[in-house]
Amino acid sequence: MSGHPSMDRRLYEFDRGRNLALVGGTKISKYHVTRSITTREQHLQTKGRSVIRKHQQISDIVVGEEPNVSAKDVLLRWARKSTHRYPDVQIKDFTSSWRDGLAFNAIVHRNRPDLINWREIRQKTIRDRLETAFYSAEKVGVTRLLDPEDVDTHEIDEKSIITYVSSLFDAFPEPPATHPLYDNEAQSLTNDYREVASSLHMWIREKTTIYSERTLPGTLNDLVRMVQDCSKFRTVEVPQKHVNRQELARLYTDLQKIYESTGEVEIEPELHIDVLERNWNKLMTLHAEREQQLQDEIKKFERLDRLADRLSRDCKRVDSRLDDVESRVKEEAKRLDRLHPMDAKRNADSIESEMRNIEESIQSMNQDLLTLKAVGHQAWPSLDKKVNKLHQKWVSLRSMLHQKLIARLASISFPVVEERTVTRQTRTVLETRMVETNHHFRSLQQAIDWCNNKLKQLQENEYGNDLAGVKIELSHHQREHKEIDRFQQTVEQCAQAKNQFQGEEQSLYIQHLNTLHKVYSELLTTSNKRLSDLESLLDFLQSLQNQMTWLKEKENVEVARDWSDPNINLQNVEQYHDSLMSELEKREVSVRSVIERGNALSLQGHPASKTISRWNELLKETWSRLLQFSLACEVHTLATRKYQEYSRDLREAEAWLQSRDELLNTIYSASEFSLDEGERLLKGMQELREELNGKAAQFAELAARAPSVPPIKQRRQPVARPIQITAVCNYNSDNVFIEKDDTWLLHDNSALTHWRVSNLSNRTTDTNVPSVVFLIPPPGKEPLEGAERLNRAFERTTTLWQRKQTRLRQNMIFATIRVVRSWDLAQFIGMGPDQRSAIRRALNEDADKLLSEGDPSDPQLRRLRREMDEVNRLFDEFERRARLEDEQKVALREFTEHANNLQSQLDEFERVLNQRIVSSISRDVHSLEHMVLQHKEFETDLKALTPQIESLQSNYNALPRKTQPLQVKVENILQQWNTIWNYSHLYVERLKCIEIVLASLDEAKNVVSELEVKLVSFGEMPTDLEPLRNIHDDLIRLQNAIAARQPVVDQLIDDATNARRVVVRSRDRTSERDHHDLDRLDDEVNNVTRRWNDLCANLVERLRSCESAFTLLEGFGKTYQTE
Repeated sequence: MSGHPSMDRRLYEFDRGRNLALVGGTKISKYHVTRSITTREQHLQTKGRSVIRKHQQISDIVVGEEPNVSAKDVLLRWARKSTHRYPDVQIKDFTSSWRDGLAFNAIVHRNRPDLINWREIRQKTIRDRLETAFYSAEKVGVTRLLDPEDVDTHEIDEKSIITYVSSLFDAFPEPPATHPLYDNEAQSLTNDYREVASSLHMWIREKTTIYSERTLPGTLNDLVRMVQDCSKFRTVEVPQKHVNRQELARLYTDLQKIYESTGEVEIEPELHIDVLERNWNKLMTLHAEREQQLQDEIKKFERLDRLADRLSRDCKRVDSRLDDVESRVKEEAKRLDRLHPMDAKRNADSIESEMRNIEESIQSMNQDLLTLKAVGHQAWPSLDKKVNKLHQKWVSLRSMLHQKLIARLASISFPVVEERTVTRQTRTVLETRMVETNHHFRSLQQAIDWCNNKLKQLQENEYGNDLAGVKIELSHHQREHKEIDRFQQTVEQCAQAKNQFQGEEQSLYIQHLNTLHKVYSELLTTSNKRLSDLESLLDFLQSLQNQMTWLKEKENVEVARDWSDPNINLQNVEQYHDSLMSELEKREVSVRSVIERGNALSLQGHPASKTISRWNELLKETWSRLLQFSLACEVHTLATRKYQEYSRDLREAEAWLQSRDELLNTIYSASEFSLDEGERLLKGMQELREELNGKAAQFAELAARAPSVPPIKQRRQPVARPIQITAVCNYNSDNVFIEKDDTWLLHDNSALTHWRVSNLSNRTTDTNVPSVVFLIPPPGKEPLEGAERLNRAFERTTTLWQRKQTRLRQNMIFATIRVVRSWDLAQFIGMGPDQRSAIRRALNEDADKLLSEGDPSDPQLRRLRREMDEVNRLFDEFERRARLEDEQKVALREFTEHANNLQSQLDEFERVLNQRIVSSISRDVHSLEHMVLQHKEFETDLKALTPQIESLQSNYNALPRKTQPLQVKVENILQQWNTIWNYSHLYVERLKCIEIVLASLDEAKNVVSELEVKLVSFGEMPTDLEPLRNIHDDLIRLQNAIAARQPVVDQLIDDATNARRVVVRSRDRTSERDHHDLDRLDDEVNNVTRRWNDLCANLVERLRSCESAFTLLEGFGKTYQTE
């Protein structure tokens, strides 16, 4: 490698001289810079070779996990998974996503949180983050292939990042399940929030779906029920869920506090508090709108009900008016010959005017009927029949009016004034003549009749009762519709023929032509509507048939399932049932859609509404039946599980009892064993008894469960006589209606899927019903027999335990007797009196209990009685010997206590004496006198121990057994006693010596001071001979006095030497080797001795001077006399 592209940019620049400088740093020599560059190039070459090796391994690491997925994509997916839920970490590529260093740190922290402090790492600079990540990864064996400057740049090498990330993949192939940023408390709080939020979210979504529906029911009762549901939702459900909202708000606040350091709350988007609040507000809006819509619809229905009531009243009123008109027509027809033509004409006009008014009322009623029909009002069919009946009655009455009055009046001559009045009747006569004489009129009339006949035919045609019938009707009507379309040509021909007439005939022809156009238009409209109705009906029935096919298939599965198999795989059944319920939940929308389409067609007034309603009801019944069968499946599943659990528990209980019988007949039947083994066996027997006691409740519970266990196998066993069975679901088919929990009679169960049953109230009439509908109620013979069998086995095991436990107790007593016989006195005494008494008492109690419970003639019990007598005698002998041992131990213990007490007193005396010996010698007489008195008390107290010492010796001599340690202890006490007395005497001698030294020292000091004063009193030498002689004589006398006092000084020196000897001797048991108090005393003695010596020397010097002066003065006198 020739160099690194960023080295010159980052590290160095020329300074035009011999030195190079770091960018903003200290100057270094060119040699060192060259060495640094060379070292870095070698490092980069090594790193490059590592990168090449790692690139060769990346594909091996990740390729092969999924087809058609590159290694890079898999590695990117792993990186995202490892850094999931880390704030501010978004990995989108292998370049810029890694620059800030958070991604590297997140991967290491996710797998080794002990190496990185995530909260601190987010506060660091980018370079520090990268350095921390690479250093931490290096600790777990990831080769450092990158440096911070390789990543913190705008030109990141993607291959290098991929290579290093693959190294991290090698070290951490799968992130841990527990996220280190979220502790248990946070997880628990998050789970609580998620649980409440999920429940609220599901409730909001469910209610939103309900209240988003804008389809309304067709009856007022259903509307009122829906309004009541809305009111219940507002007053009951909403307050309850509002509490959940408040709880969510509190939990979310707590989560925000916990996740404050990580930056976000990790919750699914749909469960976020803001999303839930928006959905909540949306639901409240939808509910308000739905409630308002229902209120409006109720008002509308109430208005329509009022309209229907008014229409019903109008029908009665019009019917009454028609009856009145009919009576008038009949009456006027009878009076026509007797009335004046003008009066008859006025009466006829009056009746015709009434007929026109009635016609207008009927037309108004038809308009109201159309309103009711448009909304599918329930009263519309009956009212439509009434109005049609009234219309037919009106038409019939009009014909009667024309026949009995108007036609007869047309043949009567009227004055000119009345000519216009009979114009219509005249035209009626003309119309009849033209139809009979003119072929155009006849063709026109035939066309009108054809259209009316077709219209009547179409109105009378059926729509079919099933899918096949509807297909046939649709095919037939398609042909009819084509024929009606072709009839358009005939209508056009009739329209062209109007030019063949003029005047009143043309006007009459045009009037009939308009009738043709009107009738044909109605025919074409009716045909188109019938075609549309048939197509919509066919589409509805096809959709319904698809749902019915699926429902029948699932129903057949439920019917065919064999619930008489006690070993049926309930897990598979439950999985299938869960799958079925899930499919039903998904398909419910489709089924509801089909039903709603049928209801919509019926509400829209579809002519085949009866067929639609019938199929709708059939679909509802099939849907309901499948739901009921699924409910029956749950009941049968619970019953079968109850049977299987009971059978399993019964088998386990019987197996457990059998295993305990084997234990009792093998392990617990041993006759020879040690005490430890016996204790273990007794403990085992007691544990076994506790197990039996514990199992007793379980077995009793099993026996109590037996009467409630359904007899599953009885479903396939032949029925000898009718038995009562219970319906587990509702069932409605043909003439059979069964409600849940009804009791029926089973006559024949030979068929697996269908049973022949009858109602309790009508036992003679039976019918076949799917067996899944019924459950044979408990109790069953098999569970009861099992419970009885278990009870007998339990009693047998309990009896066996009692017998084995009695034999084990006997053998345990014999084993205990053998152990007691093997004891020696030491073992007997070593147990202690309480334990010995407890053993003997327990042994006798057990033996007495066995003897009282058993047969006196039992050989084992007679043997037990003999051996118990022997062992009791052995216990008595051991007790006697143990008492002797106890007495000796008491004497020894008392002696030991006496010796220890005496020892402690001597130790205290010795401590006090040593303390006094070690203390410094007194320097004054008063203190010395106090010490003497104090030590006299000490010796008095010590002498008081003399009787105890003598008692100790006598007691020791009286001991029956003297041990070496005990002898040593006594000798030590006596030796200590003697030693204390010896040192006490030595201490007394020391006090005496010190007292003598102090007295001699005072005397010597006084003598020396007195002589020094006398010596100092001799002043200057006199010049006369006689005074000089006197002084000399005084000095001689002083010298004699000093010589007389010399023994005092000598005695002081001897006393000081003797005192040192005694003090040092008294301190020979201490570690103290420096006697500073003696040294100070010697210093005082030496000081007095030195003063004495100085005094003697001065006296000698003064005598010598005096003698010399005397000699000199005497010679000078002689010389003076001589001269």
